[in-house]
Amino acid sequence: RGGGGRLRRPTNNTRLYEVAQQAREHAERSADRLRRLQTVSESLAQATTADDVCVAFGREVREALRAAFCWVGRVQPDGMRLPLFQSTERADTALSVTWHLSPEVPSPLGDATDSGEAIFLEDRAYLFAAYPEMAGLIAASGCEAMAAAPLIVDDRIVGVLAVGYDEPQTFADTDRDFFGTLTAQGATALERARLYSDSEHAVLGQEYLISVMAHDLKNPLSVIQMNAYMLESGSPKETKRIGSIMHASERICALIDNMVDLSSLKHGTLDVTLVAEDLAQVVRDATEAILLTLETRELIFEVRCPASLPGVLCDRRRIQQVLMTLLSFTAKRAPTGSALVLIVEPASAGLVRVAICDQGKPIADEQQNDLFDPYWQPPPGHLQGMGLGLAVVNGIIRAHGGRVSVESQAGTGTVFQFFLQTVPAAAD
Repeated sequence: RGGGGRLRRPTNNTRLYEVAQQAREHAERSADRLRRLQTVSESLAQATTADDVCVAFGREVREALRAAFCWVGRVQPDGMRLPLFQSTERADTALSVTWHLSPEVPSPLGDATDSGEAIFLEDRAYLFAAYPEMAGLIAASGCEAMAAAPLIVDDRIVGVLAVGYDEPQTFADTDRDFFGTLTAQGATALERARLYSDSEHAVLGQEYLISVMAHDLKNPLSVIQMNAYMLESGSPKETKRIGSIMHASERICALIDNMVDLSSLKHGTLDVTLVAEDLAQVVRDATEAILLTLETRELIFEVRCPASLPGVLCDRRRIQQVLMTLLSFTAKRAPTGSALVLIVEPASAGLVRVAICDQGKPIADEQQNDLFDPYWQPPPGHLQGMGLGLAVVNGIIRAHGGRVSVESQAGTGTVFQFFLQTVPAAAD
């Protein structure tokens, strides 16, 4: 009794210690589970295919839950259940049988999928009581406890997860919540893999469609060109008309080629092979191929290319395509009778500069970057006829490790330029 007549309650130090110890253990478990969730997330981030997700998810979940076994199965959008992946301490394997069982032989995986809810079986007595038909399989596996849950995304079941333990378990609320968090991770990863696969198939389908369209369009164009060529020896008036037909068909062929190339660039499948080439010869071939177009514009065309250029690493056909596209574009911009100059010269160590200079109207600074965007529409009356060609040109030069730059000023004209790498001395 204290001086005021009140009774003092003794402090229960043991109880306080127990509460503090429990709080500390809870915090440690939470931190440990957070680390395990992060590990699972990092592993799933590396998996792109659905099978890879199943293998990684099964392995990481088994380790995260300290289980003896883990099974992961997939469900297709049509409800078909695919082969089961199993993870044990010894190996991660794809089982040779599908995991869907007949209604006469229920299983935790099937019940979890059919009910859309998690199932927790804490010891073998629960397992035998719930699934007597599987008693022999359960006994042979040494499984003492089990948990199973569907993998759900947007109310759709995309798979199932089940884990088995070699000791009885007590699934507390926190354990069940952790299990639910893991299933959510797996479901998201499986859905991401499905979307990735769908997008790949869509890309392949789009490329195939463009390829088929290009082939089908070029067949009749070839017939038109062949017949026009055979008729060229007619009267001057007929020859002029036939020339127009030839020119129009060539433009359509170029447009088709640009569509195919742009699709390949978009999906990273453009065919570019870098080998040692004589750039002076590449330039001569390209300018000869486009000389008629330049002559019809009555331009003063000049090529400044020294005979003693170092060899460059390039794809001959693609660089010719770049040169012809840039020359064609600049020729359309250049005033009749003006100068158009192609410059090829050594630049800094290991590079050769290629520049095309015209005397056309200047290109506004804010439009220069947009030139290479295939979806950009220039203002009416500006830069007409650019089409898809410049976007393809930029993609080809990027595939060569460079980029196309533009410099344009009133009174001096516009310069398109890019750089190519020279052949290393040891490779000459």
